[in-house]
Amino acid sequence: MTNKKGDRKRTVKEEVIESMGSPEGEDMLWMQWEETRRELKTTEKELDKAWNNVQHKVNKPKDLSYTRKILRIAAILAGLIMGGTALLFISQNTPDDQMVAVETPKGVRSEFLLPDGTKVWLNSNSKLSYPKSFSNTIREIKLSGEAYFDVYHNPGKPFVVKTTAASITALGTQFYVSDYAENSSLHAGLIEGVIRIQNTENELLIKEPTAVKLNKTTNTITTGSTPVDEYYAWKDGLLVLDNVTLGNLINRLENWYNITIDYSKEYKSSYGLTLKVKEESFEEISTVLEQIAPFRIQKTGERAFQLTVI
Repeated sequence: MTNKKGDRKRTVKEEVIESMGSPEGEDMLWMQWEETRRELKTTEKELDKAWNNVQHKVNKPKDLSYTRKILRIAAILAGLIMGGTALLFISQNTPDDQMVAVETPKGVRSEFLLPDGTKVWLNSNSKLSYPKSFSNTIREIKLSGEAYFDVYHNPGKPFVVKTTAASITALGTQFYVSDYAENSSLHAGLIEGVIRIQNTENELLIKEPTAVKLNKTTNTITTGSTPVDEYYAWKDGLLVLDNVTLGNLINRLENWYNITIDYSKEYKSSYGLTLKVKEESFEEISTVLEQIAPFRIQKTGERAFQLTVI
């Protein structure tokens, strides 16, 4: 497909702008697009990748007018992607049992309501899937990553969160679940109410504020005295890391700042790392880390860093 800029594949920017159907305003749109992209430090390659992901979720249009309508929607989606907003994928005219997926990329946290009124905070690099309309007997959702729930009370319809490692059932409850695929353990905690945690070998009923850890390898479940704020303070804009390993620290920072950090995975720290982050930039956090640990952190790309143990 060609465009006025030359014989090459059109970028998402060009497709969106052409779809607006206003030649006299095209130059202004180009300028606005570039200004916004520079402010948000978003590359054209990143936008095209995001646009391709959106295209895979939408049926191909059958006529030009529909194409323009879809691309206008794409313009909004592109703005949301650039602005760091969660992506919502759902096709048109879907039945009530159609699954809706909310995904938050790295560096983004989202807050929204489920169809039953349950409030959800979804942490970065996470995905939550739920039916467009819950059944009459159960409210079941699927989670990959990390989320905090304030569940709408309905004793007749249990609220169930399923991950790859376990399922957590609640009635009217506030609790958190952290189950990233790359982590060896699932973490959950009850803030208020009652939850039941189950896997293939164990079942645990929790009635008091408690922290829970499920080892994915051994399937064993252990409990702590109180919920760990490391796994839910993020919903209030605070990243809390308490006595964590270097690998855990890097995973958390990569998700929080939408960056990549290369380091030697052979390095085994003999001590835990503790850190609290709110509004500090990664450059500021790097300075702190270099002061409290034998690290040197260097920038190697637009959103890439190298951590060296010295």
